[in-house]
Parts: sequence; C-alpha cells; structure tokens
Amino acid sequence: MATSMLRTSPADRAHALAALVFHRRKSFQRLAFTLAAYAFVGAAPVLAACSLTADPDHAGARMLQCGAAVTAHLAEGTIVRPVGGAKAAATGALRLKKGALLIEFQPQPGAETFQILTPEAIAAVRGTNWAVEVEPGKTSVFVVVGAVEVQARAGGAKVSLGPGDGVDVTRTAQTLEVKHWPEPRVRRLLARFGR
Repeated sequence: MATSMLRTSPADRAHALAALVFHRRKSFQRLAFTLAAYAFVGAAPVLAACSLTADPDHAGARMLQCGAAVTAHLAEGTIVRPVGGAKAAATGALRLKKGALLIEFQPQPGAETFQILTPEAIAAVRGTNWAVEVEPGKTSVFVVVGAVEVQARAGGAKVSLGPGDGVDVTRTAQTLEVKHWPEPRVRRLLARFGR
C-alpha cells in the first residue's frame, strides 16, 4: 500500500516535468538579467547607474542615462554598451559598434573624463556636448559645445576638436584632418536625434 502512494500517473509526471522546465527557464532568465545588470553596474564609476529609457524630449527616441554625468541619445539602430568592469579605471566609457550617439557629459567627482570607443577611433572629453557616428569603416566625431580629443586606433594620430569642428576617422587613418563642418552636414547628423 505504501508503494502505491509513491507512484505517479503519466499526467502527474508530465506536470512535474513542465514545472521543472518552467523553473529552469525562469532561473536562466534571472541569470541573463543578472549578467546584463552586472555589465552596467560593473562598469566604471561614471556608468555605475546606466539605464536605457525613452527620450522625454523626442517621441520614439531612446537614451542611455548613466548617473548624473552622462546622457547619451541613441539614433535608431544604434548598438552601444558600457566598457569596463568592477576593477575598471575611473574613466568611464561606452563602446559604439554601430549607429550614432549624441552625448552630453557633465563631469562629477570621481568621473572627470569620459570616452566613446569605436572600431576606428577613441573620442575623449572632460565636459561637452558632442556626436559620434559609426558607419562601415568610418567614425565621424562632431563637437556641438566644448572640446573633444580624437585619436585614430590605427597609427595613433590625435586631434583636438572645438565647437563646430568635426573629423572623419577611417580604419587605416595615419593622419586626421579637422574641418569646420558645413551646416547641411551638421543638420543631417543632428536630425538622427530629432534635433
């Protein structure tokens, strides 16, 4: 009689199996969420509290808010992620793989500098408003307000940009040429952010 209590019907076994699969799927989702959260929380101090939200000023647009220091407005189709980990240096950074960002950076104690890393260039600032656009084989950097230093990954050429200045960096760039961008090019870039 005791053994009959331990037996389960096929329906009971199917129910138990479904519950186990559901539990493991939920555990996997929690693990994936935890890893994604770690990618943001484990980033450099400037990025410790990043969150992707709707841009309140532009319907349908998104922005990445990283504490009080960084607001990065994302153009449609942009692929970006925080760089660093729990032991990262004090400089915060985002890696832009595709698309465009319009960045507003306000230095904070412990977060005085900020970088955007792309396949072709590194753009670093100490407080400014600027845009970075990545296209196949080319990164373009434009300064709205403030100053940005841009360095080519290939060859290491470096330039400083001021308001209205821009530079195009290719994968093989050995030198960089700063240009004051014409109004139509500026409008085209800023239109990607609804501006």
